[in-house]
Amino acid sequence: MEQRVTHLNRNPVNNRGRCVIYWMEAAQRAKDNLALIYAIEQANLLLKPLICYFGVDESLPTSSARLFSFMLSGIEETAAALEAKGIPFVSRLESPADGIQRLEMEIDPCLVVVDEASIHYGRQIRRKAASRFSVPLIEVDSEPVIPLRAWPGEMKNAAAMRTRATSLWRQHLQESPLAKLKMSGRRLRVPRRIELNDTEAMDLVTSLKLRADVAPSPILKGGIKAAEKQLKAFINKRLPAYANDCEQPGVEGTSGLSPYLRFGQIWAGRIALEVKKAKGSAAAKKAFLEKLLLERELAMNFCLHNPEHHSPAVMADWARQTLDAHRKDPRPFIYSREELETASTHDSLWNAAQQELLVIGRIHPALRSLWAKKILEWSASPEEAWETAVYLNDKYALDGCDASGYFNIARCLGGVSEKPRKERPVFGRLPYLASDRLMKKIDFRSYMARIQRARRLAGLPENSS
Repeated sequence: MEQRVTHLNRNPVNNRGRCVIYWMEAAQRAKDNLALIYAIEQANLLLKPLICYFGVDESLPTSSARLFSFMLSGIEETAAALEAKGIPFVSRLESPADGIQRLEMEIDPCLVVVDEASIHYGRQIRRKAASRFSVPLIEVDSEPVIPLRAWPGEMKNAAAMRTRATSLWRQHLQESPLAKLKMSGRRLRVPRRIELNDTEAMDLVTSLKLRADVAPSPILKGGIKAAEKQLKAFINKRLPAYANDCEQPGVEGTSGLSPYLRFGQIWAGRIALEVKKAKGSAAAKKAFLEKLLLERELAMNFCLHNPEHHSPAVMADWARQTLDAHRKDPRPFIYSREELETASTHDSLWNAAQQELLVIGRIHPALRSLWAKKILEWSASPEEAWETAVYLNDKYALDGCDASGYFNIARCLGGVSEKPRKERPVFGRLPYLASDRLMKKIDFRSYMARIQRARRLAGLPENSS
């Protein structure tokens, strides 16, 4: 656990405090939660009760009915599970950085524990809170299987991680002791909060001031139980053919777990443990675990070491130079952000990927690189392309505002973790993808049929593009 724990300020523990607070942000679950384990251990050492705090910030630009309905479905289940353990769950409508400071003043804690964030927004609100506290704010690296600081600095690619990964997985991929932990301190009476036991998630969503133009997904439903159901279905039905089917957008061949990972409704280690125990092809398991553990944790490592991971500032030097050299190249097509957002391009495959994002809230993994690279090809500048890709992904994707999404954009548009290729217009030496070549490898008709089914479920007319 030591490699996972970071003190965000130098304040002393308030031994006379009334409780320990666990500030829940990234790990929105009561199972397999390393930050929660640490918070319980600290509370028991101090013989104090534990309170869990969760701030619901409706003021963020990305706040939408899609994201909040998915998130709050899980929060309802998590709150009930923690209350059953004797841990009161305090949820309020407010900025988490401001709300946690108010709660500190209200209930006088000994210390505060928070799960670690790998992206810029989460890091900002934690630093803001740490600077205001009079007690310690301790961050626990709860989401990756291998602690972020177990790696020797920034890893350049998955191959560099692979040489160390096996021994590190053996050390850190273990069953959680959380189910056996009991609270020692008495239950504390808590201040005002949203009574989640008496509030339906969708009723709460409709009462909030959210973006009205991003509706809940007709396909993807949030929650801890939904995540576990999705994992079980993947292992039983799709894992045996994963190595082949994961590259086919027309087939339900992926795990579909990225939104649940993004909201911390399931731990990647739990997924890995269940997949390793499953019967079936060793090759399929290896292919899946490579993506789950290596590629995802490479993205988290990248974001940890690059605070500007959501901006063109993180471009590889060679990529910046080659894109600058081709900055004035004529573009066969230039589309506005509105045209891209509404999937109004000449490219049927790209339009389909964007439609999947608009309606369902995801882009199939096999099309994510093409989606990003075409935005670069059709934008007036690399900077404009980057802003558009981040805007669309964070607004519509249920796994947006996440390390994997920012890393994919940095890789596709900024050459991060890539090698220079043969030079060509617009892209320079950045790797290029062609829609027509990819179209030959997939069953486009089946892919479009899946999107049309989702449109019907959402009450939308079928789209001919």
